Amino acid sequence: LAGRLLRSRGTVLAVEPDPDNFQALERNVARNALDNVRCLNVGSWSVEGTLTLYRDRGNLGGHSFMEERGGDRISVPVKTLDTIIREEGIGRVDLIKIDVERAEFQVLQGARRVLESSPNVTVFFEESADPETSQAVRMLTDLGFQVHRLAGITYVGFRPRKP
Repeated sequence: LAGRLLRSRGTVLAVEPDPDNFQALERNVARNALDNVRCLNVGSWSVEGTLTLYRDRGNLGGHSFMEERGGDRISVPVKTLDTIIREEGIGRVDLIKIDVERAEFQVLQGARRVLESSPNVTVFFEESADPETSQAVRMLTDLGFQVHRLAGITYVGFRPRKP
């Protein structure tokens, strides 16, 4: 959707660590002729390296770095968002949408540079009762973001524009 809405006005970086989901992502981007979407087969984390991805047998969108999901385990490369954005040559970041099954704080720790240097960035992620979510919200607040809930399930963090 973001790629379709932006078209030539922007670039979408789609980060997907699971090889099977990554293939589906690439097929969908190709079918929709989205030239402005770059697909990266890597995970996002607070540090560079390799992590175990716990695959959820019942939910292809439920894989997690945080907890075993009753499926198989695979090792995947991870990078910080700061590194990914730098390597991809992205100069301005307006939106970060995170869906990482309770690992929001880890991802945001690896995006500190972009969060501090992007005055108009908005961050979306799902709310959970997990302490990781609270840490993520505190981090955004400490960086000057206003944090709001939408429909009781999603946090939206954004930094107010300066007059």
